[in-house]
Amino acid sequence: MFGSYEGLRLIQGQTGTNVVPTASEKAGNFGSILTGQVANLCASSGSAAPPNLNFDTGQLFYPASEQLYTCPVNPANPGAGTSSILVGTPIPGNIITNIDPVAQKVLALFPAPNRSGTVNYINQTPLRRPDDQLDARVDEVLSEKDRLFGRYLFGNTDQLFPGNFDPFNNYQHFRGQNFGAWQD
Repeated sequence: MFGSYEGLRLIQGQTGTNVVPTASEKAGNFGSILTGQVANLCASSGSAAPPNLNFDTGQLFYPASEQLYTCPVNPANPGAGTSSILVGTPIPGNIITNIDPVAQKVLALFPAPNRSGTVNYINQTPLRRPDDQLDARVDEVLSEKDRLFGRYLFGNTDQLFPGNFDPFNNYQHFRGQNFGAWQD
């Protein structure tokens, strides 16, 4: 008779970083991304750039109002051709007042920032892997002409693979069993 057990308890430190919405952004206030620097959306048009297309470089626009606009040719470089851009109605102060109810539920899943800066979230959830494996074998001579053999194998693991932030981690469960017997 033979038996064995093997166990592994792996805990491996990891650090993942990401950008998550702030409390203000979850409420629709994106005023913090306004830069105070103005640029023309048709800057490649040079002096022909329409002045009504001057916006803060962090300006948000109503998506439903956006349309394709062809910028005028740059008189200083007419061979460069034209470019097309999306133009639309700017959202005043970058404050969104009508967040879709489904989007609100998704936003609630994001954790709160836990560090300052643009990359404002760090996840230090460790990778976890607990493995268990059990093996048993029996060899028995019943008589000179009769022999018996049997084995049983069992394996189990529940692995946690950290994502960029909770609850977007991956989890894998494996359970395997095998049995064999033979009589001669």
